[in-house]
Amino acid sequence: MKHSVPNVAELLDTDIANHCAVLKPIGVACKPRNVRELLVALRDILEALVAMHAINIIHRDFRWDNILKQTTQEKWFLIGFEDGAISPAKKAIHLNTTLHTPEVITIHIVKVDIWSVGYLLRTCEIEGLSTELNKIKLDCLQHEPSTRPTAESLLKSINSFFKE
Repeated sequence: MKHSVPNVAELLDTDIANHCAVLKPIGVACKPRNVRELLVALRDILEALVAMHAINIIHRDFRWDNILKQTTQEKWFLIGFEDGAISPAKKAIHLNTTLHTPEVITIHIVKVDIWSVGYLLRTCEIEGLSTELNKIKLDCLQHEPSTRPTAESLLKSINSFFKE
């Protein structure tokens, strides 16, 4: 059964002889510059997470370095699947617990990616986030994984900002 995950880098072609892969879309590494860009980035990345978590795929290295902005439209997408795993996943002792949730060094589930959504909000460098966005950040950064929201509920919360 084929699954489609939106807003992730897609492999188009490989050239084994030259050790090269062609991916799409093309994007630039940057953080959102304002709240609107932040909301669009979160929406796009959460759409990917909803699809990934539905089939128990965990990214595990979810930070601004692994999120690119498309050069041709206002879309953001996820890259850097080298540390991806199937949930539940074995410990990943090579991942740094200052950049990743503490439970990543033990057996963990999809909630490690939810912690990372909070980490994105913590490290976005945008001043004056709303009370609602700060609450989302704190909910995602909860120490106990079972108390963190789901990707689906987060996407619903982020989408509500676009209706205001």
